[in-house]
Amino acid sequence: MAVLDWAGGGARDEGDLVTRIETMRNGLWEACDVAMPRRGTSVRKKALHWWNEEIAEARRRAGGTWRRLSRAKRRGRQDEAEVLRERLRAEKRLLRTAIRSAKEKAWTDFLETLDRDPWGRPYKLVTNKLKPWAPGNGGPGSGLSEGGGGGSVPLGATP
Repeated sequence: MAVLDWAGGGARDEGDLVTRIETMRNGLWEACDVAMPRRGTSVRKKALHWWNEEIAEARRRAGGTWRRLSRAKRRGRQDEAEVLRERLRAEKRLLRTAIRSAKEKAWTDFLETLDRDPWGRPYKLVTNKLKPWAPGNGGPGSGLSEGGGGGSVPLGATP
């Protein structure tokens, strides 16, 4: 590619030499980009089962307040920084409370599942046989009945 072009003919003047150097450099950059793609943004982690929109909103608010606080401290605005510090404390407290209540609700739901169907999802979780991709894990669109009973029988099927 560009290296072959470089070896092909000699440069006659300085402008031609600069052009050939740029061409070779760009060719090497392209070859490196193809061979070793640049790392993109961070890999998105799978959402936790207890995560909800209320927690996400509280986290966004706390993050925004944290950035405003950092900016105020960097610019030397002590009075504004103190107000933002108090607001950040309150928002972090709300975030912790929301996370705690969501986890408690998820645990209560799990215990109810245990009472309804002890050999279903709870058993698979304990024996480490629960796979996120397996059908019948109760995810959206799994086709499982949400009502009482076995819980592991697809809708419309007879046990």
